[in-house]
Amino acid sequence: MKRIIFDDRFYHTEYAISGKKTQLRKIHQSLDLLNSFILYDDPDIYINEYEPKKGFYVEVRKYGRGLSDFYVKPKFYKIDDWAAVLQSYEDVFKYPNLIPDNLKDELVKTNGYQNKLRTNPEYMPFVIHINDIKVQQLQDMTDKDCLAEGIQKTNAGKYYYNRVGYNDSQLFDTPQEAYASLSEYILKKDAWKKNLYTFVFDFEVHTVEELIVSKLSEQKPIDPDIQKIVDEHFFEML
Repeated sequence: MKRIIFDDRFYHTEYAISGKKTQLRKIHQSLDLLNSFILYDDPDIYINEYEPKKGFYVEVRKYGRGLSDFYVKPKFYKIDDWAAVLQSYEDVFKYPNLIPDNLKDELVKTNGYQNKLRTNPEYMPFVIHINDIKVQQLQDMTDKDCLAEGIQKTNAGKYYYNRVGYNDSQLFDTPQEAYASLSEYILKKDAWKKNLYTFVFDFEVHTVEELIVSKLSEQKPIDPDIQKIVDEHFFEML
């Protein structure tokens, strides 16, 4: 099963599993050609509808003449993919009845007990479903996009992001200003300033138990990835 790793420095795992974060942006070298045209003097860039097998067809024009055309294929995930939200086994054990006690005794001895990068995704209690993918320049992000990326709003109408180890968060006037600051840590330096193109993954989170109950109640086949989890590790839920 695929996995997804959220940045715990900014509580993004917590936000994702609670539904506060529903978007993820990623920069990949497959976007390098597209981003190279940012250096041109305002070319017209047209990004067509997503094609599952090929990705996004991109047309670059200047003064009505074609400069280039090519496909940009999303990396990491596809639409309708399922991915396990990685957590340390220590965090997973906080959810009762998910893992048998005899298996817990073994997992507590592994590196995955405190390091989620060393865990088995099939033991994770939360999964995400990729609903949509798009290619977008950072400065085109709307207020809604920024909030979907985990930017928080105060009662006074200011915006911020939380950071582990920092008691006071810097406040910003707009959600875009807050995300621009955050992007320096989670994307790359000057990504916002350069207005880079990124892959945008829209997702929703589910518990494995919720999916099992939903699928069984609808009397539909369970997704193969979810079925594998049920068969190997979550059979006691049934």
